[in-house]
Parts: sequence; structure tokens; C-alpha cells
Amino acid sequence: MANHLVKLGVQTRVFVGGTDLQTMLLPLDIPQSSFDVIQVMSPPYGVLVRRRLIVYVAEPVRTEWPFYSLKSKIVGSAALVLEMITLQKRAFFCATSETTKMKLIKFYGLDPKRIAVIPGGVDLRKFTPGEKSVDDPKILMCSRLDKRKNLHEALLAFSRITKTPSRITIIGEGPEGVALKKVAAALNLNVRFTGNLTDSEVSAHFGQADIFVSSSLSEGFGLSLIQAMAAGCVSVVSDIGAHRELIRNGENGLIYESVDDLADKIDFLLEDPSNRARLGREARKSALGFSWGRVAREMLELYTRLSTRGGLG
Repeated sequence: MANHLVKLGVQTRVFVGGTDLQTMLLPLDIPQSSFDVIQVMSPPYGVLVRRRLIVYVAEPVRTEWPFYSLKSKIVGSAALVLEMITLQKRAFFCATSETTKMKLIKFYGLDPKRIAVIPGGVDLRKFTPGEKSVDDPKILMCSRLDKRKNLHEALLAFSRITKTPSRITIIGEGPEGVALKKVAAALNLNVRFTGNLTDSEVSAHFGQADIFVSSSLSEGFGLSLIQAMAAGCVSVVSDIGAHRELIRNGENGLIYESVDDLADKIDFLLEDPSNRARLGREARKSALGFSWGRVAREMLELYTRLSTRGGLG
């Protein structure tokens, strides 16, 4: 997004901290008065910004909280407090989806007039359809391996499909990694856990995959989903708000409601290459509307509107 803002003539500087704490403390080292807009990419990072603040919100910490382990809750309790402080400031908020906007209104009582919805983007040159297989379709998942992503459900569904694909790949790491590998072994699944990969390796996997699965219980936007759509994968996703904003069931992907439904929909796709091709083409068409260039243009319109109307404190 920053690169595209520069192309639009916006003088843009990106500040990155090595840790969450360092990122939160960055405003102390920044000449804040020299910027027309200071945008933070997660609510806890805005606690020390004094003015002209735009808070970009993908998924509030509070909505992720029920899925945290006890250890994560202890470590993350400070983030929850800092998020609450930031969200009560006189600032403007940019939600990545209508789903996230409704969460900000419901849980924090934010004024809807102070929330814009600007979805995340995808690099359409990096995530492109590769060579898809007619006879040997490949299944891909890409997410953090934690409770919120609900990969246990996907593994159980994989064990119930009748036509076993030669390759099921799961990209990512997280606290549930060891347990998920044990489940896959117990179910006798041919699943490859790759761990974290480089950006180029990730995009290559997306390009080669035929079917993408997201079993998440909660999402703010669904970055890996839009990447899969851009790569021409047929996505089979859980029935949550953020997924429904991207997937039109039966038109550019499939939405499932249970473990058995997920297994049935994967079976349907494995056995029907023509529908895989059709849904993959429609997915790519849908993803074309989520370029980073479009995101940057919408952000610039927001900056301009707020600066003109004095909407930033």
C-alpha cells in the first residue's frame, strides 16, 4: 500500500519496530507534528500517537480473545488494554471489512460515521493462476496454526473425502502445530506441513494449488483467501461474515456449514474438473477488484476527505 501511495504522489514514510513493544514506542521518536496523517496498522500501536491518527483494524484483539490459550491471554492482556485506550481516542478508523466494522460498533461503541471500510489488497502480479491439474488436483491451506483457525475441522473433513488427493499442503506455524500433526497421523492423512515459507514460495504454492480451504472461526478480512482467489484456486470456506463478503456460494467459491458438508464439497470439486475451472476463473475475476493500487486510491481519498473536513483530531 505504501508503494502505491508513493506512486500517487503521497509523501509516505514507513516506520517498523522490531517487536510489538518497539512498534508501540515508535511515536516517541517520530516528529508527529510534521505529518498530516499518522496511520497505525493495529489498534495497540496507536496509544502514544497524539493527533491526526487513523487506526487500521483487521481484527480487534477483543474478538480474538476467546480463542487465546491461557498463556496467550497473560501475554496479550496488555494489548487488550492498549487497544481499548486507542479505540477511545478522537481518531478515524479504517476497517478491513463490514464484519470488522460491526465488531467495532458492537464491542467498542464506535460511531459508524468515524469508520470507513477499505478491504485489504493482494499483489495480482505475484498471485496468479499457475498450471492447474485436471487429474491430480492439489489442496492447500495457509494460516497460523492456532485454535481460531480451526484446522482440526479441516483435517477431519479430509479423512472423510472419498477421492484422496495426492497432495494436501498446510503452510504456517503456531501453537497448535504439534497437535495438528498428531491428528493428521492418527487419521492416516497424506498431509505435508511446510512451516513458514518465503513470499515467493507461498505464491508458488498458491499458483499450483487447485482447491484452497479455510476453516477459520473468525476473520477480519481473509488475506490468504483473497490470495487464493487471485491465484485461481477454488476456495471452500467456513460460513463466517468475512468469508461471505468475498465468496458468493456456488459462483466464485463454496461455503460449507459442517465437517460433512466440507468433505462433500471437496469431493464434488475433486470429481468435477469443469466446475473447478469455472469457479477458479470466477475467483480470479473477483480478486481483480482487490489490487493494492485500488486500496491506495481509497486511502488517499480518505486522507483528503478527513484533512479537508478537519476529521482528524
